[in-house]
Parts: sequence; structure tokens; C-alpha cells
Amino acid sequence: MRYLSSISLALIVHVLLSIVGLMILACASTPAATPTPSGPMYSKAEAMAVLKEHLQTKIFPGEPYPCLLVIEDNIRNPNSITWEANYDNDGRLWNVTATRAADGGAWAESLFKTPGPPASPAQWEAKHYTWSVYERTGSIVATGDDPINQMC
Repeated sequence: MRYLSSISLALIVHVLLSIVGLMILACASTPAATPTPSGPMYSKAEAMAVLKEHLQTKIFPGEPYPCLLVIEDNIRNPNSITWEANYDNDGRLWNVTATRAADGGAWAESLFKTPGPPASPAQWEAKHYTWSVYERTGSIVATGDDPINQMC
């Protein structure tokens, strides 16, 4: 009887030591690094919405209007802006472009109900405003060379 109890005591100690050893090994192993997602964190619509929200909160210098209203020009030329976003996987950023259709003086005709002045070549050109939206930092940088683009 005495022999049986010493064997069972040794077995219990051995099992407990094995469990402790396995727990030490499990806790000591380095955790796997969280993988960086290979694609964008935002959808195309989300990237454009982040930029539009930024432009809505930023006031255009010298005017009481937000930059979004100035860029979209909703008063004189409604629905004249086309928004587009493309993801740059290398830079991990969204390049967002707002393109204003060339109006050629049509805005003056619609506003004053009279034919506008002869259109200059600059009026016929489409305007492009571009920004980079960095997903990881939340930074938004104006990358276009138009003065309105740089102010917003």
C-alpha cells in the first residue's frame, strides 16, 4: 500500500511538472506579428467621403464658405464635379480627383439669362483638383497645382 501511494505521488508530480513546462513554452513563444493588409483599408466611396468631410470643415481663405462648396461650385454650376479615387498600393494612399467640366461661359448664360461673353480657351478647359488621402495617418495633402486646390 505504501508502495502504491509513492508511485501515485510521483505520477502526480510528474504530470504537474509537464503541465507547467508546457505552459512556460506556450507563453514564451513570440506572438505572430499582425499582418499588414495588402489592400486598402477604405473603400473608394469612403476615401472620397473622408476628403469631402475635410473640405466641408475647412473654410476657404477670405470667404465665409467651406472649401467643398467653392470646389463644387453648387451655386453657379450644380452637378459640374465628377469625383474619382484610385488606390496607390505602393504608397498606401488614395489619390482623389475632382474634375470640373468645362463650362465655356454657360454659367453666365444660366445665371443672367443672357448669352455670356465669348469664351476664352481657359473657360473650355476642365479643372482638376487632386488630393492624397493617407489611410494609416489620416493625413490629407493637396497635390494639384490649381491655386484653389492648394488653398483647400
